[in-house]
Order: sequence, then C-alpha cells, then structure tokens
Amino acid sequence: DHRSSQWFDAFMPWSVFFNGGVATHGTYANSISDLGTKASAGCVRLEPQRAKDMFHLIGFAKNTLIIVQ
Repeated sequence: DHRSSQWFDAFMPWSVFFNGGVATHGTYANSISDLGTKASAGCVRLEPQRAKDMFHLIGFAKNTLIIVQ
C-alpha cells in the first residue's frame, strides 16, 4: 500500500519496484480502461488483481528480472 512521492501522493497498491523508483502496481478501478496509456512518472500500471498476483509471485525475492516490452 505504497503512495507515490513523485506523482501527487497517488495510491500504488501491490507495488513491485524495479529500476530505482519505478514500479509495477495496481491502479484505481475507474482507471482500468486507461491501462496502456501514459498516466504516471514511468510506472507500469496493472489491473489490481494482476498487480496483487504479481506481488505474491515475486514476494520479496531479490534479483528478479522484470522485462517491460
């Protein structure tokens, strides 16, 4: 349940940080239709359940490779 320090204190549920301060995280339910468009400081926004699933799959493992295509 992280909040962004770069993007107006935006709620970032299920955050998985990579590349410094950039993260994958869930988005608000009313923003799901906007997924795939630029809306943040570089983070990869996901549908909330997918963000939760990813968070639990990765856990707190170090050296997990995340590739954004």
